[in-house]
Amino acid sequence: MTALPPLPRDRVLQLIGRMKGSRVVVVGDIMIDRYLVGETERLSPEAPVPVVAIRERHSALGGAANVAANVSAMGATCLLVGVVGDDTDGAAIRQNLAIARLEDRFVIPIAGRPTTSKTRIIARSQQIVRIDDEVDSLLEGPELARMTKAAREALADADALLLEDYNKGALPPALIAAVDLQDRNALPEVLTRLKTDNLLVTLGADGMLLVTKDGGALRIPSIAREVYDVSGAGDTVTAWLGTALAAGASVREAAQLANYAAGVEVGKPGVATVSPEEVLAVHEERFDQLGRLRRGGVI
Repeated sequence: MTALPPLPRDRVLQLIGRMKGSRVVVVGDIMIDRYLVGETERLSPEAPVPVVAIRERHSALGGAANVAANVSAMGATCLLVGVVGDDTDGAAIRQNLAIARLEDRFVIPIAGRPTTSKTRIIARSQQIVRIDDEVDSLLEGPELARMTKAAREALADADALLLEDYNKGALPPALIAAVDLQDRNALPEVLTRLKTDNLLVTLGADGMLLVTKDGGALRIPSIAREVYDVSGAGDTVTAWLGTALAAGASVREAAQLANYAAGVEVGKPGVATVSPEEVLAVHEERFDQLGRLRRGGVI
């Protein structure tokens, strides 16, 4: 298994510059992540569970919306397509989209279907419990038709399409077939089963594994210095990978940039975005580190 060498600095700068001119469409399950942060000093007299006194509340875009926020944070143009409920969480998502400089014209409200939400209760920097409020039935009928129409309109002049399926019902097979127009070839082994040319597998602390139809298996070591919270790391990888490809990066180059971004994201609390400047700083540090090792005869 081959390990990928770091990208030259000039190439990283070139790709980051091009990414800012890319147009990316994200279609999928939109969520809101809520955080209730407090302190716990005693057990409840009603049951052997901790009592958490809430001191702070905040929310963030989750799911496909978090991917879109990451794309926007790179300076690229991003259109988000998905559904929300006609409720307070749906309104909160629109407010957060505005803060992230994202349009909401392709975010479709559906009466009677709650906005997917994840509420995390945190005390002493530890997650105590997560509460999910969702309906995961697949879209159908008029709602599916509206979603498909919105996706096709958003894709009119896009450079890349990211499909974000979290099994919350926004991406039924009929919708995927309607918007994914790329021809598929027969490929060996796992790529054949998935009907795709390339597969990027995230491995947590072990980095990533990139499998390509012509290059075999390529190992991308993790560059995370400290893992604070893995929430949203996969979203960050998807956003950076897709936007880099839209900017003309090779699959290998895009995977490396996504790995840098993931290393930054897991060092932040909760779901977070990663800026081009942060990725460039990680690349510089990594490149300098390898240079010192070469000069010292270690590698």
